[in-house]
Formats: sequence, structure tokens, C-alpha cells
Amino acid sequence: MTTHNQPIASVLQHHMALYGYELIDLPIIEPVDLFLIKAGDPIINALFTFERHNRQLALRPEFTAGAAAHYTQLHPNESPAVRWQYSGSIFQDPPGNASSAYQHHSIGAEVIGTDSIIADTEIISMAAHGLTALGVNDFRLIIGHTGLTRRLLSHFHLDARIERFLLQHAALLQSALDGKEQILSQLRQLYAPYRGDESTDMATEIMEFSLGNTTAIFGGRTRQDIARRLAQKRSGTVPWEQIVAAVEFLNQWEHIGAAIPDAWEQIAHHIPKSDTISTKILSDWQALITYLGTYGIPATNITIKPSLARNWEYYTGIVFELTSSGRLHIGGGGRYNDLIQLISQHEPTPAVGFAYNMNNLVRAIPYETIPEKTRLIELQVTPQTAQIGIQWAQMLRQKAVAVTITAEGSKESVIALWVDDAGHCHTQQRVYTPDEIEQLVADLKELTS
Repeated sequence: MTTHNQPIASVLQHHMALYGYELIDLPIIEPVDLFLIKAGDPIINALFTFERHNRQLALRPEFTAGAAAHYTQLHPNESPAVRWQYSGSIFQDPPGNASSAYQHHSIGAEVIGTDSIIADTEIISMAAHGLTALGVNDFRLIIGHTGLTRRLLSHFHLDARIERFLLQHAALLQSALDGKEQILSQLRQLYAPYRGDESTDMATEIMEFSLGNTTAIFGGRTRQDIARRLAQKRSGTVPWEQIVAAVEFLNQWEHIGAAIPDAWEQIAHHIPKSDTISTKILSDWQALITYLGTYGIPATNITIKPSLARNWEYYTGIVFELTSSGRLHIGGGGRYNDLIQLISQHEPTPAVGFAYNMNNLVRAIPYETIPEKTRLIELQVTPQTAQIGIQWAQMLRQKAVAVTITAEGSKESVIALWVDDAGHCHTQQRVYTPDEIEQLVADLKELTS
């Protein structure tokens, strides 16, 4: 950690401790597989890897996977709720990096073992109020929901390959004028959708199954849904019109980015009345926003953007980003309920977390509010007064005053004390006896404030 980040880290660690988050220490070196399971392509391509004793290892590129692994080691047969914070170096070497800045500092937190909007709200609030503790009050909080996006996309009955492709390329719909046409063109080339008729005995069997009971539900799906899935599996394709409809949905979904309550109306427009699961997701999301207001986060600081996706292969629910007034990405996170089970044989365990982008956060903090390092009090001694000086230094440290003992002259950046043979402590202003330690501490705090 650079000396510039140390006071910032101290403020954030104290802030998160107030929420009950325990600071944990995690390994810098882990098996490569741990990060390959969790990470998307950007992280995978930036890994520092090496081999040792026939094992493929990597320097950690982030903390979440390590925290998840640590959890499974501590709790192999149960899933208690834990609140952890972390602070330390991460290492990334992305393709095309010409800066040689491979080592960065990361600060963040995880709640593992609870699946509730209370935990989601707590993480988001803690991340946002950490900024205000550093003087960054003009932040913007952008909140999306990968779970709701996937749920609504499932109505188009796409196969896994096409759904994955659409999600990974959805940003084109907003960043390019012809994004929709680009995506459809690539899909034509990659998947060559089937356009024939299904007129076999199997198709007849599927239709009979579908019409047998139109209201029955099996595993959350109607008979029609199951029949459609069976037909698609048999043909190995998805009708082209369904793909086009899915792209059109994503095109509209990508362009929702509004304040409250306008965003709720736009989102609700895409939820069928019969889809009670999506309705419940939206209701919980709205409750989360209400709780954020109770935490003191103004609605004017919040943008609802349902398509926000930090990593489609990783997040499963609420996702969020924090940006500065200059649009710097200064933090973000979300819910990831599948990771614990993916990295081990552990039972499914919900989790939600976040991390600050320290490089950008430092740039966003107003200069006048950057925390200073703890001011050291320099206590000067001679060989004759060394023992007396040590006694005074220990008394001050017991009063939470930082003291260093020196035989050299004082520096301009510190406040100097010295002692005499009679056992008195001197400042430039006055002389103190041991009985006046409380007054000395009060005066020193005033001088260092």
C-alpha cells in the first residue's frame, strides 16, 4: 500500500467496522483454478500465473474468490452468516497495459451466508457512506438486477448458447448506433437458426402434452413451456422470430436508465402480469430503495438501470456501481449466490459484496478532506534523560497519543517534546509534571488538530 492510501484505508476500515465487519487477511498466492471459476475474461487475461511444485498458481487479482474459499475452509458443513472486510494488494496485467502498474490496492467487504435485501441494502449503504466519510458527497449510485434481466429473457425460450451470446454483447445495443443489427448479423453467422416445420410424431406428442392441462405447473413452468423446451431440444434450434424478439427486448431494456419512480414504470412494462416471480423481484428491489432512503442515501443520487451487469457469469441478483461527479468508477459490487458452491462441494450459500476502485477513489476525494497520517509526537532525550523520556512516552501512548523517542533535533512535520532531569516534560508553551498528563494530552490534541 502506498503511504497515500494508508490514511484512506484507515478511515474505510474504521467505517466498515462500525457495521460489524471483521478485517480478515487472505493469501496473496492461490491456485489458478480458484480465479478461473469466478473471473470473467478481463480478469482471466490479466492473471499473473506461475508454476510451483507442479501446481499452477496465481497472484490474487481480486479478493472475493479468496474470501469464498476461506469461508468453505472455516465452515465446510454449515453456512453461518459472516461479515468480512479486506484491504490489500491485488495484481493484474491486462492485455495492452503499457503503464507497468501491475500492483493495485483493493478495499472491500463481503456478507456471506444470508440471502436478504437487508444484506444487499447494508452493503450498498456501507459502500456509499464510506465515500461520504472521505468527503465524496456528490457520488452517483447506479443499481441494476441481473436476476431480473435473466428471468425476463427466459420468456423467449432461448438455448444457453444464444442467451449467453446476447448477454455478453448487450452493451452493443447502447454503445453502437447499429448495435441491434450487429448482434443479429453475428447470430445469423454463428447459429444459422432453423426455419423448418416440425411435423413428426414427437411434435404431435409434445402438442398433446401441452394441451393436456393448460394450467398445471411443473417446477415453475407450465406444460406449454415444457413442451416448447422439448421441441427446441429436439430440433436443436430456436425459431428466428424468438431471437429477434429477445434482441428487441434487450434493446429496450438497455435503454432504461432513469430516476425513481420513472424507472419502475418502464421496468413494470416488461413484466407479464402472470410472471409472479419477476413481480416479486421488482417488489423487493423497490423495498431496497426504500431502505436506502432510511440509511440516508438521497433518491436524487440514485439511477435505476436494470441492464447493469458487471459480470454475467458471476452476479445473480442486485448489482451496483458508484461513480464520482466526474464519472469515475469508484466502486461497485452485487449479489453472487452461486460462487461458494462452484468453488467447492459446499452447499449453496448466498453472498453479496463490493470493492472500491482505489486508483479512481483517490482522484475523487477532495484534496482538503484527504485524511492525514497520524501526527507523531517526537520526544527528545539525552543519555541522561532516556529513562524519564521512556516513562513519559509510555504514559502518552496509554492515552492513545503516538510518540516516537529520538536523540535528534525535531522536524517541522512533528511536534517536539523534551524532558529534564527533574522528570518534567516540556513543550514550547509550558512545562508539565507527571500529575498533569491529562492536560498535556489535551494540549497535544489541540496542537495536532
